[in-house]
Amino acid sequence: SGSINRDLLKKFCGQVQSIMEAWPNAQVTILYHDTRVTRVQHWSPMDGPLKMEPHGGGGTSHQCVFGWLDKHMPGGLEFLVCFTDLYTEFPTKKPTYPVLWLSDGSTNAPFGRVIDMRENT
Repeated sequence: SGSINRDLLKKFCGQVQSIMEAWPNAQVTILYHDTRVTRVQHWSPMDGPLKMEPHGGGGTSHQCVFGWLDKHMPGGLEFLVCFTDLYTEFPTKKPTYPVLWLSDGSTNAPFGRVIDMRENT
């Protein structure tokens, strides 16, 4: 979204790197979006340091993320981590997989667990 600046993106990137250090054999799919998915990036620790390159900007809706996942990963996924300020439009249906919201703004989400990055970094 337009509210995610370079400093916050760098913070998000560091968090993804930390997650990957905990699961070195995992594969990560990063969805960049505003009100639609604008870029998909696949990454694993074998690819070297993660470089996040966002596309889009403006308003934010997470409905497109959950729709993309339903379409492209119909077998489900282990878990979803959303880096956001939570000023977004949420899907109406709760997913079957765990969702972790790492937020640098609001701490209100209709499902999943929210971690306030302002207090934990």
